[in-house]
Amino acid sequence: MSSKMMRGGYWDGPYSMTVMDVPQPDVGPDQVKVKVAYCAICENDVWISSGEFFEVQPPRILGHEFCGKIVEVGKDVKHYKAGDRVACNMQVFCGTCWYCHNGYEHFCQNIVQATGAFAQYAVVSEKACEHMPDDMSYEHGVFLEVTSAAMYSVERAEVKMGRSFAVIGGGAKAQLELMIGRQKGACPVICIDPSEVRRKKALEMGADYVIDPSSEDVQEAVLKITKGHGVDHVIESSGIPENCSLACDIAAACGTVNFAANYLPGTKCTLDLWQLRLMKQLRVHTSIQSPYLFERTMEYLPRMEVEKLITAIRPLEELNDAFLQQRDHEEFKILIKPWDEKID
Repeated sequence: MSSKMMRGGYWDGPYSMTVMDVPQPDVGPDQVKVKVAYCAICENDVWISSGEFFEVQPPRILGHEFCGKIVEVGKDVKHYKAGDRVACNMQVFCGTCWYCHNGYEHFCQNIVQATGAFAQYAVVSEKACEHMPDDMSYEHGVFLEVTSAAMYSVERAEVKMGRSFAVIGGGAKAQLELMIGRQKGACPVICIDPSEVRRKKALEMGADYVIDPSSEDVQEAVLKITKGHGVDHVIESSGIPENCSLACDIAAACGTVNFAANYLPGTKCTLDLWQLRLMKQLRVHTSIQSPYLFERTMEYLPRMEVEKLITAIRPLEELNDAFLQQRDHEEFKILIKPWDEKID
């Protein structure tokens, strides 16, 4: 471990982040060190920090939606140099295991994780980096990872031009799913969420209709919007298990449903299999992460008005309060800024 120090935010217990001086991570032969411009708080980060996700436990530095400037490269790095502006994937895949060879790199058996990015520096394989265009701001580039996940979710939902599309949920990824579906030509586009703040944001991001499930009959409202036949493509993005059955209830016959949110281990829901198969012949999918999509997403990202989703930019020293803000309020994206000075 390097003798050089940096400020880093350690997750040391349920909903507890402590910012302290920690050693800078060492750079391996095929890795780069990134001076972090921004790291966004993801809904997954908040979920993980609760301690309920048994596969990840403290103490460690979290943070995986990040971008910045390369300041050091390993001896075997070929495609990047110090000074390059990059957005990064948290994981690098081996490319040789059965899953990588068969189109499922996100289930790679030999995944190597980057160091956490709620810190002044992060180290990641060069294979996990994407060059940012010269005219792209760091505030925009930090959305690469979450936008790639939203793109994959929309692709799994098989969204098509001229077909109706609904997203259940109104968080940051759900808003991106709405925007991407709209840009793919889906119509009408519907957001279903009990939060007035999130419904208003959905209209700003391109939804044609919003439905408040706390005061409206969702199925009745959907049938009215879709002229009686239901929604062709539905994404469940709220993380509420009961909404998985709602997604199937509002789907049109021969429609597609994608469950794209986080659910705790052991979570179960009840689905009407008679309806799914015999009455509707639904295609029901799930999605996680964004296999093979980072390069495509970087090409697409300039078309996305992602900065509309930035709720706040807070210094690293306020990381713990920022997590509580993200957890307890109707936030979209809070960006953590590890440095006082602007990174060029």
